[in-house]
Amino acid sequence: MGALHRHPPAPAPGALRRRLRDARRAALLGAILIFASGPAGADTALPVVNGFTPPEGPPGTIVKIAGEHFDQVLWVEFEGGLRSDFRLFSSNMLKVEVPAGAESGPILLRTETGGAWTPSAFRVITPPVGGLALAPPYPNPGAAPFRLRLNLPAARRVQLDVLDVRGRRVRRLLDGVLERGPQQALWDGRDAAGLRAAPGLYLVMLRLEEGIVTRRLVVLD
Repeated sequence: MGALHRHPPAPAPGALRRRLRDARRAALLGAILIFASGPAGADTALPVVNGFTPPEGPPGTIVKIAGEHFDQVLWVEFEGGLRSDFRLFSSNMLKVEVPAGAESGPILLRTETGGAWTPSAFRVITPPVGGLALAPPYPNPGAAPFRLRLNLPAARRVQLDVLDVRGRRVRRLLDGVLERGPQQALWDGRDAAGLRAAPGLYLVMLRLEEGIVTRRLVVLD
């Protein structure tokens, strides 16, 4: 059985994350080129991704990635800047779980000095949740308090959590049975211990029997 690799703490992304995505890829490519043309005798064996399976799936799907030189991989990152823990089974194969809030796009295998993208995009499938609506948090981006509005087609048990970009729960806001119709929750910007959450990207996750719905929230200083 492979060893579990946990990624190092992720830096807090800015509110313009989407607009910086291409620049981030270009910077990564530059790092790879610099590394490959480094001093003579340096180890230039960057990861090479040959493919992955399955090609699509909802959050929680285990993706098997095949290639070479995976022993240098530090973390795996999905589109949207979300990192996920992975299990390394050999230098040619690893498995990673699709995190909640991930978007469709190539998967990045990152090393200390560069990295490699999968040759094609992984398509994230969001299971339909009939009649359920989770409005974008307000304000977003912004500072606390944040208003979270949802609409339920029928009475049911729900959990409403705020997660960090690594999928760790920062605060549980709702946990119980709610009546049909519009509902609202407020987040004061603090974690379960009452400490103020650091600025950066967070996920608001609504969980119920039919599935999971997530929204992104950017907390400003």
